[in-house]
Amino acid sequence: MNEQRQETGSPPGIRPFRKAMRNLEREIEKALSVQTDCCGVSPAQCHLLLAIAEAGAGSIGDFAERLELDISTLSRSVDSLVKAGLATRETNLANRRKQIVGLSDEGLAKADVINGTCDAYYLKLLEALPTELRRAASQAVPLLALAMKQARTEAGDGTCACTPEGKAEENPKGKPEGNEP
Repeated sequence: MNEQRQETGSPPGIRPFRKAMRNLEREIEKALSVQTDCCGVSPAQCHLLLAIAEAGAGSIGDFAERLELDISTLSRSVDSLVKAGLATRETNLANRRKQIVGLSDEGLAKADVINGTCDAYYLKLLEALPTELRRAASQAVPLLALAMKQARTEAGDGTCACTPEGKAEENPKGKPEGNEP
């Protein structure tokens, strides 16, 4: 029988915190999937759609930086939004290599629906918390997101959970090196 293991070498409470974070991650993934599927967009398209709605028209490079994606990945999302009639893409007359992305009227309407639906969903979540914790939750989540971003940035591409030093191995997943098949 599998007995519950004691925390060894970890500060008290860190394992329950990590477990809660894993549960939160799964719930966010499920909620995001449902929220975007019903709107006919992927999570990546949704994030881009909302970023454009929030910032207004801008270059592909600007949105790639804002969403922390490489330009080719973001460009594919832009292509799909343009094809769906949700976004527009125009060449910048001052710099012909730069493309400006904006939302079409249909894209603005879609962003409004997504924002309205998600605002109601997250308000319901906050209302499920005890009154005295709602403000704390609203303040803690952005701070936790910022702390996670800073930790990721300081670690380069992140911290590997499978090595004692937290560094990625040179040859991950046992891939053959050199010219070996």
